[in-house]
Amino acid sequence: MAKVTIELINNAATTLISSLKRLGYTCALCGDVACHSFGLPYIPKKVEVVIFVSSGLPPIEILRSQLIQKGHFFVSKDQPDTLLFYDHTMKGKTKKICAVDISYLDSPADHLIRDVNGLPFVAISYILLQKLREWAESPEKSSKRSRKQAELAAGVVLELLKADNLDIEPLDPSLLSTSRQHISRFMAQYSGYASAWEKLGFASALPVVKSPSLSWQIQPFELPSIPCSPEPEGFESPPLAEPTRIQMVIMAANHSVRLLSKCGWCSTVFGSLACFLYGNDRVPNDVDLLILGPSSGNMFTIEDLKQNLVVLDPYHFFTTPSQDEQATYRILWYRLTDGPIQTTKTSCKIDLLLPGVMNFPNFPPSLIHWDEGLPLIPFSLLLLQKLQAWDDHRRSKNAIEWQRQRTDMEDLVGLTGLSAFVPLTYSRPWSNTTLFSPEFQKLTKERVNDYCTLFPSSASAWRSLGFEV
Repeated sequence: MAKVTIELINNAATTLISSLKRLGYTCALCGDVACHSFGLPYIPKKVEVVIFVSSGLPPIEILRSQLIQKGHFFVSKDQPDTLLFYDHTMKGKTKKICAVDISYLDSPADHLIRDVNGLPFVAISYILLQKLREWAESPEKSSKRSRKQAELAAGVVLELLKADNLDIEPLDPSLLSTSRQHISRFMAQYSGYASAWEKLGFASALPVVKSPSLSWQIQPFELPSIPCSPEPEGFESPPLAEPTRIQMVIMAANHSVRLLSKCGWCSTVFGSLACFLYGNDRVPNDVDLLILGPSSGNMFTIEDLKQNLVVLDPYHFFTTPSQDEQATYRILWYRLTDGPIQTTKTSCKIDLLLPGVMNFPNFPPSLIHWDEGLPLIPFSLLLLQKLQAWDDHRRSKNAIEWQRQRTDMEDLVGLTGLSAFVPLTYSRPWSNTTLFSPEFQKLTKERVNDYCTLFPSSASAWRSLGFEV
């Protein structure tokens, strides 16, 4: 079955707004089509519009009839209450039909309409509260599909709260009156973004939370029998008293790589730091390290390695329990000083990974790319791993994970524009089993197709790499 494309949605939205304006109505696009316009990385499946209430508005059924008479719109026998749009300009097997939802809004239009590329949209703050209500009204004990819709709505709320253009003007009274209770419930499950809620005038709805004093204490444990010198020689204190975030992250990576090497382990950087060092603009928040294996034949767990780093250099490395009470692992951190209170300006999370997890291969050190004195995974592997991260996050049922797909998409756009991308258009190493297992190759082809379907403008870049899209 053909999927709804953004071209179909755009054509439906443009035709619908034009038809309603000719009929004399004041209207604006809302719902998922507005979310997409405001930057959320997914394609809506239908077009939603609100008509601002004034005297003499007809019932929705009569309005549907008026639109059907204008052409392009119809209703089916199977779904007589659903208005559909038919786009005769779409060619081939591409989907030509999408649903249209129309509702009335009892609120003045002047402060709620925003012009985006020539089309009227309701304010982003209205969409935010609309999605908040959708999340709040989802039944607690419901079907798997309903729970997924609630998670998606929560993810949209979290994404919209990060918007730079979040409106602070008066909102729809009906939403304002019900939103305070919803916000209290939402904050209990998804903490953070209090400043955004305050900006919208909901300070009274926020729970009062005392900032905890983060006192880090190293838990005593026995040093695992990893072949390593008992004292880390040659490690100096950070050369900068107040480094920037990226300087601190690079220091954390350098220190970790050197100490792991001293223990006989070869490590290499992946994730957002690798993207940054290859040339992306986004500043990373933490360090991701793939452990390729020790020089000796012994095998150790990631937890052994974390403990070893802490024991060898407790001034810079420490661990904390996971927020998941069921988890048995600890979180590894790097810090500038051993002060009792650590913040984002003084500490950085270190994630260690072994080959085999997330389809990472145990490739030979000769394939490592060095930059800024740090070992990076090959660019080809970084690109496909970032594509995998995007796919995993968009399929996640966890709202926090789900919202990260936008960052992954932005990273992918950046990576395909770097100089390191150009050699791949000639080498096309995707069948290299040293880096990509047959199963990973198969999944990559599916992910490329899905990604290019959602973001058609990216198809040419992936096609240049030899993928069929």
